Amino acid sequence: MQHEAGTVDSMEAEYVSAADNVLTQPDLLGAILSWLSPAELLDCARTCCAFRLEVDALLTQDGVLELKEGDGVEEVTDGLLLFLAKQRLPGTIRKMDVAGCSALSKTAIWRAARFSPCLKELIATKVGGASWTLLEVQRLIEACPSLRYLHIDCKSKGVSQDLIDMLQHPALAVEKLTLHRSATNAATAADTPPAPTTPPTPSLAVGTGGEVIGGEGASPSAPDVFGSSLRRCPSLKELDAGGDVLEAVDGVFQISRALASADSNLQRLIMPSVPSMRRDVGVLAEGLASNSKLESLELGCNFIGATGAEQLASALAGHPTLRSLELPHNPLLGGAVALGDALVHNRSLTNLSVPFTGLGDEACDALARALCGGSTVRILDLSGNRLTGAGAAVLASGLAHPDKPNRALTSLNLTANHKIGAEGALAIGAALRGCALRVLSLAGCGIGHAPCGRLVASLRGSAVETLDLSSNEIKDEGTWELAWGLPGCAVRDLRLAVNEIEDDGATELLSALQAGAPLDSLDLRGNRILTDPGTSGALLAARPGVNLRWQNHPRAD
Repeated sequence: MQHEAGTVDSMEAEYVSAADNVLTQPDLLGAILSWLSPAELLDCARTCCAFRLEVDALLTQDGVLELKEGDGVEEVTDGLLLFLAKQRLPGTIRKMDVAGCSALSKTAIWRAARFSPCLKELIATKVGGASWTLLEVQRLIEACPSLRYLHIDCKSKGVSQDLIDMLQHPALAVEKLTLHRSATNAATAADTPPAPTTPPTPSLAVGTGGEVIGGEGASPSAPDVFGSSLRRCPSLKELDAGGDVLEAVDGVFQISRALASADSNLQRLIMPSVPSMRRDVGVLAEGLASNSKLESLELGCNFIGATGAEQLASALAGHPTLRSLELPHNPLLGGAVALGDALVHNRSLTNLSVPFTGLGDEACDALARALCGGSTVRILDLSGNRLTGAGAAVLASGLAHPDKPNRALTSLNLTANHKIGAEGALAIGAALRGCALRVLSLAGCGIGHAPCGRLVASLRGSAVETLDLSSNEIKDEGTWELAWGLPGCAVRDLRLAVNEIEDDGATELLSALQAGAPLDSLDLRGNRILTDPGTSGALLAARPGVNLRWQNHPRAD
């Protein structure tokens, strides 16, 4: 026993000696600590003086405080930021980066800036759950006069002089700008606090008047100011201006000019429900044709017709960077054919979304040509249109062409094309083994129960992992066919909501899961499955990933 005790004491002494050696090697210690989150670093700092000194040095390398969350790191909270700014690192922070810390409030950032008299650079995008208002920006600047560089996302009630001043200020870097509420309905200068009479601070001065440009009495050159401000703001990457907020400043025209400018760095442009878009879509297409940086364009609910679609298609064909084009709820009709033809030449677009645009089978012909011609589109949304079984068959031929099969498209949404029917579903199913589709949505396509057996057989050997067959009246008969074939498929997410499935269908689905069907998620909402104790429905509901809410099974009194 004495020998064993001596061995343990010796091992403990060696362990303590090794730990001391680690603490005396700052390079190794710093490398280990660099993997920890700020909260974990603070826990380490409470351990000993060596850790505390190393943590302080790590947190403020070159006066930089960088707080990040994600990839398993816990939320950065108001308390953590204020603790660092007020107690641990007061007066030493010259640059603070809290971008993406959504749990942080803007009030906490403002208070932390007050306790950082040497702060010169603040990066605070995507914080606080919403963009910064002009008043919040002014308050932040006044709290920290030492600021020389402020990187934020901002929202404004219309296009005001304050907004123009902010966009043109050389020290303010606005990454995202959201313009909400119509300029004609926004608060007027009389309803807002008057502009300060004291001289502005020499750095980052922004007014607080809130006067709106382009209303009654505005000078004829007022709209030009907005466009030139956009061109002089190289940090601006995202612009969201919906509704009629742009009408008073001829906003579509001004934004189009900014797109065509070499100084513009816009990457994402969102302009839904703009009344003048129907008239000015050609001008926007011209700006897009001269642009080489935009990556995402969203123009939902703008009454863009066939002519406008053709104009956008001409700009899309040779655009080098546009990756996402979303045109939902626009009466494109036959103009969608031009968009499909443009994809034959375009090699940058990966997402095309044209739901509820009235396109028909003729668009499928153009899209099939694009798919065979090497289109790079990975996500295609054609939901809510007028496609029939014949159109779906043409589209399927483009997916699995014997000479040029498409290997790019991974997600196809045909939801709410109720004329596709069994014919279209079987045609799409026959193409699955020859393409790369992983997500297929046929919800509300009038499929019925008859093709379910052949459809699930075609899933074997395919890459499909998500299959949506909701609202197709497949009933128990179709559910049986699906359940019997599921164990040999790669489907992990199966959606069968609102299909009038009853207890017999639930029993077969339960058997499929017990037989090894690799489902992680099974949506059975809105059916007629009993969930009383001891039923198949109750056993299904107990399994993880199964959703059996809102069953409509008739019950006897």
